[in-house]
Amino acid sequence: MKLTTMIFGADALPDGNALAQAAEVLRGHQQAGHALIAVIGALPGVYPLLYESTQLSNYSRVHNKLLSMHSSAARKLIYEAQDRGLLIQDVTDILETYNWMGRSMINRPPTPSEAATMLAVGERLSARLLAGHLQHKGIRAVHITDAIVTDENYLDATPDVAQTNERFTSKLVPLLEEGYIIIVSGALGITAHGKPTRLKGHGIYLSGSVLAASGGADSLWFLTNQDGILTADPELVPAAQTVPVLPASLLDDLAAHDIDVPTSGDVDLAINAQIPMFIRNMLNPTHPGTYIQPTSDTPPDTLPVIVTRTNIRALSLPGASLNPDDGIQALAEENIQALVGHEPPDKLLFLLRADQANIARLALSQAYPNSRIEASGDRSALVTLIGTEPEAPTYLSRHLDPPVQALTLDSHGPQPHTALLILEESVEAAVEKIHNLNLPQSK
Repeated sequence: MKLTTMIFGADALPDGNALAQAAEVLRGHQQAGHALIAVIGALPGVYPLLYESTQLSNYSRVHNKLLSMHSSAARKLIYEAQDRGLLIQDVTDILETYNWMGRSMINRPPTPSEAATMLAVGERLSARLLAGHLQHKGIRAVHITDAIVTDENYLDATPDVAQTNERFTSKLVPLLEEGYIIIVSGALGITAHGKPTRLKGHGIYLSGSVLAASGGADSLWFLTNQDGILTADPELVPAAQTVPVLPASLLDDLAAHDIDVPTSGDVDLAINAQIPMFIRNMLNPTHPGTYIQPTSDTPPDTLPVIVTRTNIRALSLPGASLNPDDGIQALAEENIQALVGHEPPDKLLFLLRADQANIARLALSQAYPNSRIEASGDRSALVTLIGTEPEAPTYLSRHLDPPVQALTLDSHGPQPHTALLILEESVEAAVEKIHNLNLPQSK
């Protein structure tokens, strides 16, 4: 049995209509002779609504919004009245259970177990819609919510690999052998006693990695909306190319820059099981995409990745002896995420969203009471080059017009990344010029 596990994350599912395209990808791959497990995330905006409801107890409002959203998606996926009615009823039942739970605890916060159950509603709804669409097209599909056994840390659960392997063999293998496409709600687990949990980290990617490893999959696909990892944002650089091979060690750095990829921890199990992993385009699934190389060695045909983030403000402090961890912790207490940079000879920088600069400056002044904190005057774009040699800043400074502020960014690997702070209005021309240069690559 040739088994492929496919993960459909946020970029692959921008709306309910994308579920029909996901179904076509699955149908085509099944017709090519593959057994399939599809791991599905929630539709955009659903998880934040569900999380908000566990904090504000506005369950009725969220129920109504989700019912409208998913009923509309069901109508677009199935035109035949009877099947469409059955699917909408399934959606209604899932949300009625959620709303009933909300009413039962209107005067108290949910327990971790209850919160995990409520937060799972988004993935359950999108998985049910996809399974219903496939079934309507005559394809055998089944929606599974209890494929992964975890510990009892309900909101940050760790898979129990041994028990998950047993469940895979006893429950999923017979279904696969009968020709069913198995649809799994991403990020969902279940304790040995049957209570729902939410997986740690990027749960949807961890779900796919666990199931691929348990089933000894021939490949693990991460579906997105472009042809793998590109050398730059195609909206800024139309000539951006696919990076054919990417070391798994760089996944964490891409994720830190808000690129929708798994972290290395999410795919450890798949790497250890030696399962080939690919980032591919749901709209162009025959394109080879980007192969994720399990070793940390930089492959000879890798290409640097240029990541651009706008609406950035830099807060800088002089002093080579400052510990950046103190600042990161102070910012985290204010729910502010920042990147750490260094500018010669001894300047420490925290790079964050421009609208967070005032609160961040106050937090950093408490973390470094003896240091003067300076803020960049204009909103900037941060252009980070992942996969280049350390001499890249010097190289770029010779080829780019000022004003460009060259720095290095701390990374998750042994080597920092080159970065540039550029005025927002100049970023498009600068990124295209950088992309066209022959950048020094990591060896």
